[in-house]
Amino acid sequence: MVPAGLMANIANVKGGEVIGPIAGEGEFGIYKISSVVEGKDPFARAAHILLPKTENDKADLDAANKLYEELKKGKNFEAAAKEFSKDPGSAAKGGDLGWFGKGAMVKPFEDACFNGPVGEIQAPVKTDYGYHIIKVLDRSSKKLVVEKIVKKLNYSPESMTLVRRDAEDLLKLAKSEGLEKAAKSKNLEMQESTPFTEEVAAVPGLGYSRNLVAFAFKEGLNDFSPVSSVGDQFVIAQITEVNEAGVKKFDAVKEDVTGGVIRQKKYAMALEVMNGVKGKIGNDLAKAPSIDKNIRFGTADSFSVGGNIPSLGVDYAFSYAATKAELNKVTGPVKGMRGYYLMNVKMRQNFDEQKFLAQRNTIRDQILGERRQAAFQQWMETMKKRQK
Repeated sequence: MVPAGLMANIANVKGGEVIGPIAGEGEFGIYKISSVVEGKDPFARAAHILLPKTENDKADLDAANKLYEELKKGKNFEAAAKEFSKDPGSAAKGGDLGWFGKGAMVKPFEDACFNGPVGEIQAPVKTDYGYHIIKVLDRSSKKLVVEKIVKKLNYSPESMTLVRRDAEDLLKLAKSEGLEKAAKSKNLEMQESTPFTEEVAAVPGLGYSRNLVAFAFKEGLNDFSPVSSVGDQFVIAQITEVNEAGVKKFDAVKEDVTGGVIRQKKYAMALEVMNGVKGKIGNDLAKAPSIDKNIRFGTADSFSVGGNIPSLGVDYAFSYAATKAELNKVTGPVKGMRGYYLMNVKMRQNFDEQKFLAQRNTIRDQILGERRQAAFQQWMETMKKRQK
């Protein structure tokens, strides 16, 4: 997968150029641009601020227009996206959506990106998600032929200890100053999960962590979790809402029930459409948007079952279905978090048991080393506190 750092400068890339090292997702790479050719299909890179829709469309448009006027007068777009945008995937990046082709976005958004001026902030555009304030960062039809040398990142026990120590310091600050203030002091973005039950194994939007799920149902409102590891991240969690078990009054759940029914109807309609489209496209997914303008087409170069899916985000149903799908054949419809998907899996790297067995002892020793180092560091911190 080509990293965002290389894609961000695609307009200036030349054939024969060697670029890097550039950080990618869990790796560093050096990239040689063998050639640059002009393709037929344009791509756009855009940033946006999403103001979600409510029941009052006029108020939504007024709020979007107010922010748009402030941006035209010089308000920083990236800062505004981080503060106001309700698209969590892009908000932390200043609204940047990266590069995408036609068919990847809903039609009104796509039209603004491929027809609007580059570098200018556009008036609010309405979609089913709400109002978008869009800034087209670049457009290009260039295609790169790339050779690469990639080095995967493996964190040493010492590095993990330093990161854990920073996380422990952040936890202390959060307990005294509040989580939001602590996060801002370290230029970190807070992330709020949706409600979940005690039976789940994953925290929505974060990933698998039975420890954090157990903490959430053992402790009380506003309590902080100890520093927890989730994948290759250290996480500090706070319980911000507790919903008591029982039957709520209808007025209290009316809005949620209405939204749930609407979502079910949309899913049912989407399933019907997808089944119809599947019968018309043969084995070519790229034809789908030409049959129904509401369908988006995109590609994901590589992803793991529990990881982020490029241009889509985390969707366990989608990634699990990809592990079971027959190669080079359109599969689906698959029900995911955001709708129904048709997929065509081109390549799948299965678990290499022989490679694992060959590296098992090394992996075990590395994990034990990390654990020993972390335990020793915690013991040292405890001893220091006792001596004060």
